[in-house]
Amino acid sequence: MVLRWRAKMGHRFNLQYTDRLIDPAWSNAVSILSETNGVIEGIDSNFTGSARFYRVGSIPEE
Repeated sequence: MVLRWRAKMGHRFNLQYTDRLIDPAWSNAVSILSETNGVIEGIDSNFTGSARFYRVGSIPEE
C-alpha cells in the first residue's frame, strides 16, 4: 500500500496503521524524512489486503 501526502523539507513523519478503529493499537509502518518540499510517499510493506486504517504523524525535531 502506498500513501502520499504533502510535506516540507527536513520534516520527519511516522506512517502508522491499525486494523480496527475501536480501541486501536497503532503500529509504525515506516518513518520518513522529507528531503524536498512537496509530495512524499510512505509504503506499508506489511499490507495484507484486508481493511486497514492509516494516520501520519509529525515527529518533533530534537
